[in-house]
Amino acid sequence: MSKKLIGRSALVGVGTLCSRILGLVRDMVIGNVFGVSASTDAFFLAFKIPNFFRRIFAEGAFSQAFMPVFTQAQQNSKADAAILFKAVLARLLSFVGILCLIGVIFTPVFSFVFGYGFFTDRENSPRYGIMTDMLRITFPFLWFITFISLASSVLNSYDKFFAPAFAPVLLNISFIVAALFVAQYFNYSVFVLAWAVVVAGILQSLFMLWELKKIGLLVWPSFKQKHEGTSEIIKLMLPGMFAVSVTQINLLIDSAIATLFKEGNVVSWLYYGLRLSELPLGIIGIAIATVILPVLSKQFIKKEAQSFENTVMWAIRIVLFVGIPAAAALVYLALPMLSTLFLSGKFKYSDVLASSQALTAYACAIPAFMLVKVLVPSFFARKDTKTPVKIGLIAVGVNIIANIIAASIFGWVGLAMATAISAWSNALLLIIVMIKQNMLKPNLKEIRCWMSAIMGAIAMILGLMWLSPEPIWWGEVAKFEQVQTLLMLVVSGILIYVISLMLLGIRFRHLKSN
Repeated sequence: MSKKLIGRSALVGVGTLCSRILGLVRDMVIGNVFGVSASTDAFFLAFKIPNFFRRIFAEGAFSQAFMPVFTQAQQNSKADAAILFKAVLARLLSFVGILCLIGVIFTPVFSFVFGYGFFTDRENSPRYGIMTDMLRITFPFLWFITFISLASSVLNSYDKFFAPAFAPVLLNISFIVAALFVAQYFNYSVFVLAWAVVVAGILQSLFMLWELKKIGLLVWPSFKQKHEGTSEIIKLMLPGMFAVSVTQINLLIDSAIATLFKEGNVVSWLYYGLRLSELPLGIIGIAIATVILPVLSKQFIKKEAQSFENTVMWAIRIVLFVGIPAAAALVYLALPMLSTLFLSGKFKYSDVLASSQALTAYACAIPAFMLVKVLVPSFFARKDTKTPVKIGLIAVGVNIIANIIAASIFGWVGLAMATAISAWSNALLLIIVMIKQNMLKPNLKEIRCWMSAIMGAIAMILGLMWLSPEPIWWGEVAKFEQVQTLLMLVVSGILIYVISLMLLGIRFRHLKSN
């Protein structure tokens, strides 16, 4: 099983890596063409709102609730699975379609709620008006991405992992084409990015239809089809909407509060800092979470308790071996990375400095973000949605309190710090509950592996401190020198970390399941 898990995770990781690298190029292009301004603040928030609902109704709660039930239907027969898919497709897309219609009609209400600071400052800044107009364009993206996420869940259940992981590449291409080749015909208006979102939704949907056809599940939605699994999915989904969306809720709260800060372009700074911190999360955390959910669901159905625990423990081990050094490296290399990637065109050095502060704060929570991604599916596989909801409520409460305290002390950077604190609260509480429920039984071998990852990361940082130039150097030299030096530091950091693990006795076999 461990070889299959590693292979499947690698497949998802490769697809996601393609998407994330192109996503990084996308952000570099947007930063270079549009810079950091009131317009980009408005766009990033207008794009975040439908994405927030998408991760609640589609990628988040729904996919987590859908997978165990659909897996059970698969065990019965392919015909039973097709009936369930038809029934769910009709109901989910109808519900989200109504939500999109409400969103388009009442766009000013959503803009007021999530961009209150823009509203109060509308006489001095155009951000509220721009955000409202762009949100009306981007909201229908929710309908497309809901279908895409449902199709991805079906494909994953049939062990087709690469296509769903690769699909977001089309979104990134749409953004890049819009910024580089279309914006110039509209006086470099940021509105072309909003329309690029819609185009991407259509392209991704067509791609998913083609993939569904390959597995023989290109079906029409049907309200006539009845399946007992639909009510079970709804039962699991309603509390799960909160459980799997805690991070997104916290980030949206942060963005809403960020609009209250009048100085600078806080929403854009937080966006660029968060995007780099999501790189390891997307490549490893999401890849493993995607792969283990169907596996855990099957193991629970077959009552393979030991295999279930081994799978969860393997997932934790992998994310810590990757997440801990990734967090340490991004904290230390925040300024060098942002300078190298974004300092050009309309993206100023002052924006680099501000975004690097956000990245430093977010990066501290990378292991926590990754742990939450792989731990929550273990509850959903057992059809336990109540426990993560309770823990999620606590995490959101922690975020709100931390926002108030940290923002009053550290200003807008405190928003990112509060998200990190909340993420660690969420992850640690999930682990504690899993240990109490005997879902996890960490032994000395596991603890030794975790400590080795921490010690290896410390050795890596010491090496980077010795090799790195002074921070001011990154804002003064040519781009080629920045790229060359950053690549040297990244490669050196990886080598130091791997050699340190080997000296500590860690081998490839330790990455396998028990």
